[in-house]
Amino acid sequence: MLPTFATHEHLRALSGAVNAEDRKALRLGAAESVKRVHLLKSEERIDWFADKRQGAEEIRALIEFKTTWHPVGA
Repeated sequence: MLPTFATHEHLRALSGAVNAEDRKALRLGAAESVKRVHLLKSEERIDWFADKRQGAEEIRALIEFKTTWHPVGA
């Protein structure tokens, strides 16, 4: 399923904890559709309850900011 997620055009970002082989496959697939990728190494211990995993910084890499211009008087 990982290659499908990586190349799916309607998904705009990927986040997860995966091994080295899957990280490479996800990054290569994500490059085709220019999506954001935030991957953790599953080989390392991940403390999901740590303060740094609970804040807004953890999702900031997955958020897209856009500027919208509203013409005045048009």
